[in-house]
Amino acid sequence: MREAVLDLPRAFGMTSVFGNPGSTELPKPYVKWSIEPARAEDVSLAIARAYSVAMTPPCGPVLVSIPADDWTVLTEPVLPRRLSTRLRPEPELIEQLGAALDKAQRPAIVIGAAVNRDGAWAEAVQLAERHNARVFAAPMSGRCGFPEDHRLFAGFLPAMRERINDKLAGYDVIFALGAPAFTYHVEGHGPHVPAGAELVQLIDDPAIAAWAPVGTAAIGSIRLGLLDLLARAAPAKREPPSPREPVARAKAPAAGERMSVAFALQTLADARDAHSIVVEEAPSSRSAMQHHLPMLHSETFYTMCSGGLGHSLPAAVGVALPKPGTRVIALLGDGSAMYSIQALWSAAQLKLPITVVVLTSRQAAPVGGSCCGGRRCAPTALRCSARGRAANSLRSCVTAFKQSQRVSLRSTLRMPTSNLRSSSPHKSPPPDAARREVNRRVLLARALPTVHQRRAPTRWRGLRDRNDPCRSCRSCFP
Repeated sequence: MREAVLDLPRAFGMTSVFGNPGSTELPKPYVKWSIEPARAEDVSLAIARAYSVAMTPPCGPVLVSIPADDWTVLTEPVLPRRLSTRLRPEPELIEQLGAALDKAQRPAIVIGAAVNRDGAWAEAVQLAERHNARVFAAPMSGRCGFPEDHRLFAGFLPAMRERINDKLAGYDVIFALGAPAFTYHVEGHGPHVPAGAELVQLIDDPAIAAWAPVGTAAIGSIRLGLLDLLARAAPAKREPPSPREPVARAKAPAAGERMSVAFALQTLADARDAHSIVVEEAPSSRSAMQHHLPMLHSETFYTMCSGGLGHSLPAAVGVALPKPGTRVIALLGDGSAMYSIQALWSAAQLKLPITVVVLTSRQAAPVGGSCCGGRRCAPTALRCSARGRAANSLRSCVTAFKQSQRVSLRSTLRMPTSNLRSSSPHKSPPPDAARREVNRRVLLARALPTVHQRRAPTRWRGLRDRNDPCRSCRSCFP
């Protein structure tokens, strides 16, 4: 009886009789499944089950909480098994998607992270070329699913409903391939797709399919669904769309001036191996990155599928662990780097081939940067140092980066940017003025929720429409 009573806290998800939260409840809803085995003998089976759940689409993290005293208990070995990890979409819905693409006069494909996650890069390219369809990158996509130098690539959709409609205006069929339809960063108004357009979707996550407010969605493996679409009879020939406007190269800094962010990222693109992996978290510089640091190959780009911070530096360590022969470049803003800077210790201890590039604006963008819409704080000047040595010129910066490509230990490139709130582009504002500006924005951010609580929802929406700087911001999510 005493043993049964002592085991009750763990059975009910408690870590002690004093009522501490259970370790299996804390990570929800950020994991697909979590468990703490009730007996030490069940640990190995729980790990095997967790692996199977994690690898079943949509793939995602799981948690197995193992009590400290269970690690020393010998258990029976788990026999190897093979489980299916791909689910084929319904043939009827695939036929409907294919018919919509065949009859379209001007189709557009919006590609999301699930394409690359399911290994469907080549099939996505084949489908776009078969239909001569324009290809857009989905808003806030965590991976690259299409070569950004391809003749059909049309650029990146912003995470705002009205601007998505502007970009997709004139297309009669919009195919959301491995992407939500759509991800929005701020509140929007109006229709979710342009007038007269039909939305179809192929996605591996039923929750994302249910989230879409309009259109037809097929659920299942992206790659298997694309193979089924490619197995259909070829459609009638369609004139290819006009090529995308070429991106002008960023200008080199004049003598005595610092590099712009665009020029720094362009230099990085010129210096790096096209098959190296970029793990990015520099939202204030994302527009410049999308223009001047194109991703050309599968599994070469990773970032967070949201506006969160602190993800990419430890994620770069995780990406590098199974790929010891591939250079990984962690491209970060200085604010993002502060959230998990301890990942540098892990990279150094594990001797991983990681190069860390920090674009330093010397401010927290959500407080004193991006909310001004880039008018005051757009980063325009850089200087670089690598592995503790000054690199004040472009040549020394590129040399330092190339040296980091040849060593096993990670290197760090630190690129601090100037602040345009000062009268001179080469000087930062006085510390007191900068502190007052930051404090003002922090107080404004703290006051807005109070206004939200005290005002009626309609009045709050109107107030936010007038005063919310995120509605006109192009710095974080262009």
